[in-house]
Parts: sequence; C-alpha cells; structure tokens
Amino acid sequence: MRASWAVVPAFCVSISAAGARAASVSAAPGDDLQAKVDALSPGDELVLASGVHRSRRISVTKRGKPDLWITIKGSNEGKTTIESSEWHLFFLRDCRFVRFASLEIIGARGAPQYDAFKFAGRCEDVVIEDCSIHDIGGAAISCSGVERVERLIVRGCRIWRTGGHGEGMYLGRQDGSGVVVNSVFERNWIHHTGGDQGDGIEINAGSVGNAVRDNVIHDTKFPCIFVENVEAGPPNIVERNVCWGAKDNVVQINGNAVVRNNIFLGPGKAVLRLGPEGKPRPGPGSTVKAFNNLLWSGGGEPAVSFAGDLDVIFANNIVDGGVTGKPKGLLTHNYWRLDILGDNAVPGPPKYDAAMKAFYPLSDSFADKGWRGDPDVPWDDFDGNVRIGMPDVGPYERAGTAHAGWKISPGLKPTAAARRREGPGAASQAPGSSEGRD
Repeated sequence: MRASWAVVPAFCVSISAAGARAASVSAAPGDDLQAKVDALSPGDELVLASGVHRSRRISVTKRGKPDLWITIKGSNEGKTTIESSEWHLFFLRDCRFVRFASLEIIGARGAPQYDAFKFAGRCEDVVIEDCSIHDIGGAAISCSGVERVERLIVRGCRIWRTGGHGEGMYLGRQDGSGVVVNSVFERNWIHHTGGDQGDGIEINAGSVGNAVRDNVIHDTKFPCIFVENVEAGPPNIVERNVCWGAKDNVVQINGNAVVRNNIFLGPGKAVLRLGPEGKPRPGPGSTVKAFNNLLWSGGGEPAVSFAGDLDVIFANNIVDGGVTGKPKGLLTHNYWRLDILGDNAVPGPPKYDAAMKAFYPLSDSFADKGWRGDPDVPWDDFDGNVRIGMPDVGPYERAGTAHAGWKISPGLKPTAAARRREGPGAASQAPGSSEGRD
C-alpha cells in the first residue's frame, strides 16, 4: 500500500506572507556583502547575483521574526558562488529566523582552515538549504562554539572535500557545554570528507531531540553518522539514511537514540557500532532502539558491534555479517546471517542484489515477520511507504516483486522518496520541516 502525509512548513507560510512588505535587495560580484547583510531588516531578502563573489568573514547577528524571516540566497538565473578568502565565511551569533538557500561555498586556494557556517552564542530558527559546500579548510557546518542552537534545519545540501577536522556537520560541543537541540538534518548528500577526522554528521554530548533522516553519506574518514550523546532526554532520531564506505565504523551510536529504517553498508571497522568505545559510559535513560535496519558487511566483518553496558532494544533488523560484543537488553525478530542472538530469530537468507546496492527483497520471506512491541517501531519504511500491521523485517515494506522506489546511488535522495508519516520526537515538529513536501 502507498500513502503519504503532507506537512505545511510554518516558515514557508511566513515568508510568503511577508513578501508584500519586505525588501528584496540584490548584490553583484564585488559588492560589500557584509554591508549588504548589515542593512537587512526582518522580512528582507538578499539575492546574490550569479557569478563568483569573493568575501572575507560575513557576520550574521540578525533577528528576523516568525512571520518575517531574513533570507540570503543565490540567484535563480545561474550559479551563485561565494569564495571565502579567510576566517569562517558565515559567522552566525545570536541570530534568529534566518534562511540561507541556493549558494555554492568554496574556499580560496591557500585559505586558512576555517568553516563555511560557524555558529556561536544562542541561535534559533536557522535554515540552510539547497547549498553546495566544498573544498573548504574546515567543517561545512560547525556548532563547536555555541551555547545553544535550537531548530536548526539543514536540508538538500551537498557537502564534500572538507578540511581541518573535516566534519560535514559538527553539532554541539564535545564536552556538552554547548548543545544543538530539536533540529532537523535531512536529505543531504555528504561524501569524501577530508581533514584529520571527517565525520559526516556528528552529534555531540547533550544534544538531544534531533532528527537525521533521508541523507546519503559515504566515503568518510570517521563515521558517516556519529551520535556521541549518552545523556537522557528526547532521543535523537536516525532514520531512512543510507551510508557506506567509512574508514572507521560506518555508523556509531553511543546512546539515547532511535535508529530505524536505515541501510548501512560495509566495509568498515563495524557497519553499526552501538555504544562507546571506551568513554563516555552510557548513563540512565540512554537506551538505543534499533528497528528495521539493514546492516550489510559484505563478508565476515562485524555488521553490528555491541558495547556490553549499553541497554538496547534491537528488533526487525537484517544483520548480514558478523557480530561482536555481548548485547544487553531485548533482541527479537531479527535475521542473523552468522551469529544468532536473542529470541524469535527470522530464518533467511534475505534475497536481494547486494552488488547493485539493490536491497529491496526479491521474495516475501520476511513479510509480516516483524515485531511491534515498542511505540518507536516505524509505521513507514525506507522509501516513506506506510507499514500496516506487523512490519516486514528490514528497511523495506514489500509491495509486489518490483521495487518502485529510489535506487540507491550517490546523490540526493529524491524528495518523493523522503515522504514519511509524521512521527514522534520534537524534531519532527521543527519549523521549516520538509516532511511530505513535493
């Protein structure tokens, strides 16, 4: 069965309503972009003309309003490139209701190791969408110096060839003294990160209630997705992503998260690592729930690695590879290719064409074999199609012999494939969410 829900993003309504009373300002290559930004008022739109704009740091401390967002965007008539010559290109401090769209951001040859978007202080309601960020000296998006960022949305962006520490997105301070909460990171393409670490998306200690969904992340140094937080609070939701080709664990979840409907592929040290390696130790309320994921190692390497002191609920997964560690918690209704753990193991083998990254099941052997004993078991699948009743095991809900959904490949996951049922979690309600948009 196919169905979808549409959610009208509040900020889109606000921007449209503000259009009649807002100013639209243009900037040509060679103009002083800092002066242009400083002159913006709530509701204004700064449109950068096509061509190459060269700029030093642009400080953004502006505060729009819920019905009067400030927008900085590229032209609709050609590619708009900003070449950063020094420092962080966009330095955002204490800003609110600001949107960036349709910009290409690159670092100038020989530029120092700084970030494309650097957040500081307390920022709320910031959207970065449809941007291309590459060949920069630092991270694409860094929140390493913040006190608190809330309702940050990054969607539809391509990020590659980063430098410095090299993260695609570095969210929150590592020690938990600054956090990113209730935010959404969706439908981005992050690949070939550089630098000395190069995670795809890293969510640090104390950062909770975020959604990482419908992203394509591959060929990273450190994990494609790394949820470091082990503290209690609204869980981080990691769903409907496809990741492969990390030089470390492909995905690592240290604690307090719901991981569902993902396709994680080796090789890697482990395809999915659940729990820290060493420190920090998981605390109370730090359960990880993993439902309906495909973990494919391509051989005998670990498809999943468990930390023994992390509480897990692990159900409806396809574990196509080895297992390391001794899990603590509930394991039920999973397929295990090598080591069978937990209860109600589902017989196999799964039938799909792994060589072509085509993991839609070729038979109905896993149909309706799942478990629905937890409210976070998904009601949709990897393609956003609705699950009815007992779920199939794995990321897809089978509907016929032919797969009508998106074929896994490098690039942005199409919007049509990103439709989903509105689900739990504060991040699902963040303004500007593109859930269900055509």
